[in-house]
Amino acid sequence: MDGFRSQALNEHISLQTARRTGLSAAKSSFERFGSESALIVERYDRRRDRDGHLVRLHQEDMCQATGTYPGDKYESGGGPRAVRIVDLLRASSTRSDRQHNLDAFVDALAFNVLIQAPDAHAKNYSVLLLETIVRLAPLYDVASGLPYDSTNQTGLRTSAMAIGGRRRFDQIDLDRWRRFAREADLEPDAVTARVVSLAERIPDAMTDAFAAEAEHGDLEVGDLRSRMLDPVAQFCQLVVSQSVRGSGSATSARTQMRQA
Repeated sequence: MDGFRSQALNEHISLQTARRTGLSAAKSSFERFGSESALIVERYDRRRDRDGHLVRLHQEDMCQATGTYPGDKYESGGGPRAVRIVDLLRASSTRSDRQHNLDAFVDALAFNVLIQAPDAHAKNYSVLLLETIVRLAPLYDVASGLPYDSTNQTGLRTSAMAIGGRRRFDQIDLDRWRRFAREADLEPDAVTARVVSLAERIPDAMTDAFAAEAEHGDLEVGDLRSRMLDPVAQFCQLVVSQSVRGSGSATSARTQMRQA
């Protein structure tokens, strides 16, 4: 992809990082075919029936689920807000699945913010409809914007969905997560605890994901690692440090991000 070197590998590492933190994410591999590299993703919306035949599981992305025109997938263009998706999951989930779906969506939101994935719009979150059960689908189409120069691409440093009224990643601190929780009628302390827990796990998980891929001897892995791992780890550490201080000052966050 022009201007986004190693985008396929970026998505693979991002998905592997999510899986290594314990999140549900699509299984992927990174392969080379001659001079071309490719991301290969295993479909999670297929199951085999008793006779071994593949059966399609019905999936709806959050534009479909909310009746939103797909061209309006970004919140800035009138697409669904994170709070609306929480409301949808709360209303459509069975009692036994409701908390799981809400926690999984908060985790998915937090992961995309913590690795600064700018394209996590409404079509990149989905639900699987399994007879009478609604389950949030695994993460897919996830990639960090941090390895790329944002000089002429300001959207790379902006979340597709606002958290607590802010979309710039360096303004989404723990206070913003608390505000989001209150808007979504979630427990603020529980939400921030999930965010901080992920921030603590992501750096090691991403380190391991790069190490596993480096075993194949591809020089592209080392190049992407040098542009991606440290910025992600620094942002995660900033979030963890806010929890230690007991404050999530946006001003402090912006200052520390510039110093990092």
